[in-house]
Amino acid sequence: MQKTKLIPAREVRRRLGDPSPMTIPRWRKRGILPEPVQIAGRNYWDEARIDEIARNGAAQQVAE
Repeated sequence: MQKTKLIPAREVRRRLGDPSPMTIPRWRKRGILPEPVQIAGRNYWDEARIDEIARNGAAQQVAE
């Protein structure tokens, strides 16, 4: 079984073209990004899922 690697919001933004911090909640609301896992009050996302979104360019298409 493969372990899930979680990455913080700062890394998510970097991988998705460095949108503003407020864009991440907007993309979550629109269903572009999955809901994060909260650990100690901070949000983390599945690295593989974020990389898939980055490869598909879904987030950038909405930003345009």
